Amino acid sequence: MYPIGHLGVALVLSAPFVAVLRPRIATRFTVLALLASTIPDLDLFVPGVAHHGVTHTLGFAVAVGLVGLTSLACASTLTSTNNSVSNLSVPPTAVYYAFALSLGVFGHVVGDVLMLLPATQPVSPLWPISHAPLRVETLHYGNTVRNLGTFCAGLGAHVVAVGWSGRGVRVRSVGSRGVDEED
Repeated sequence: MYPIGHLGVALVLSAPFVAVLRPRIATRFTVLALLASTIPDLDLFVPGVAHHGVTHTLGFAVAVGLVGLTSLACASTLTSTNNSVSNLSVPPTAVYYAFALSLGVFGHVVGDVLMLLPATQPVSPLWPISHAPLRVETLHYGNTVRNLGTFCAGLGAHVVAVGWSGRGVRVRSVGSRGVDEED
């Protein structure tokens, strides 16, 4: 699958969360899922790491989320007034953001299992529990039009999610101090 297709899968998977989260959190959730959807293919640039290897597993998706959660908790502690390590706390939104990171990587793995390019190494998403490759190949997404279609489906899912949530796009009146921002 091409990168634009992976972004589309991340958009599709994050759309249900956009419908239920507050707008600002939903936006950050989506951005983090999109960024994380490209992480597994960084194995292409790491010598000695096989493509579709460890970075294309569900365990790696969980690990990315845990690293993100730890990083966010540490950053929150460092920016608080009482920044001792013994007072390490996890802000509630950090859990959403860590889940978004895992969801983005998970979407990449699912995309590669379902829509693998012809003649590429299959994915073993359950490694190290199982080394059996999983290759569904129901959809051959080795072309740009189909990858763009996946991306458009993700955008459409977000439009539906925002519409379903009842938020839509709102413009508030301009006051004497400028346009009021909405959460």
